[in-house]
Amino acid sequence: MIQRAEVAGELALRVLARGGVAKVTRVFPGAVYVRSRDDFVLLLWGGLKSPMTINAPGGKVARAPLGPDDSLVLDEGGLRSSVAEISVRGAAVHRGSLRGKRVLQLPPGRELAKGVGMLRSMYDVSASGPLLVDDAPFRLFLRECLIPYSRRRKSDLFRFRAYDALIGRGPGFTPAGDDFVSGLSATMNFVARSRDLQRIHMPKRLLLQRTVPESGAMVAYSALGYVDEGMEGLILASLGKPVDFHDELLSVASRGHTSGVDMALGVLLCEAALAERERRDGTLEMCMAAL
Repeated sequence: MIQRAEVAGELALRVLARGGVAKVTRVFPGAVYVRSRDDFVLLLWGGLKSPMTINAPGGKVARAPLGPDDSLVLDEGGLRSSVAEISVRGAAVHRGSLRGKRVLQLPPGRELAKGVGMLRSMYDVSASGPLLVDDAPFRLFLRECLIPYSRRRKSDLFRFRAYDALIGRGPGFTPAGDDFVSGLSATMNFVARSRDLQRIHMPKRLLLQRTVPESGAMVAYSALGYVDEGMEGLILASLGKPVDFHDELLSVASRGHTSGVDMALGVLLCEAALAERERRDGTLEMCMAAL
């Protein structure tokens, strides 16, 4: 039986066009991760669109009989195994919007602090733990990397070693440290492209060795500007004019246990550091107080 994808992400199509044999690494209800070399394609039955996703029709329950370690043959027409085939022919192409330049406006400090306070309250009612915001390596990163950068002092923010203690930190399929770094690097590099600033480089091969491979690949994609439509919506709304991004913030923050909160916190603290660096108005200090 052939299933025809409704939407295919630009990165997913690039991986398919490269061809070869891929392997299923993880299967969740409605979602299948497929690895091809150092890249991952996410098959979703419904759900969010992203540059690395192939969206097949259906609800939240996967309809392809795929299991961990199953092999799939890839080509520009789709993916197929001995028992399933998903075609991307005729599918709409989803392209990310964080790769180009835009006129951006950093949010007012009070709005960022309000958003951080909302995230802190969501941490406080979370049933999972330990929480990223109470973790010593996270606080050390803020103190030694993000705050000095915001004050235009020497900082390792753009060196991969600055993230050693965060990558892979925390339990779960996507560790909390990975989610935070994804949000921060996607935001920083989007602003950097638009304003010709320095970017954060996240080497995929190193990430795959230091955390859950699927999560490591997502961190690398985020740094390149490839995020799902929910994260993209939050970043674009929070850097837009007029500033009104709290609906998008809550939408992202509601994901999973704290994964969405961790990603959203990376977005807001990055914007706070950039705003402090630009305006020197105490924005980052207000956000830190809200934590």
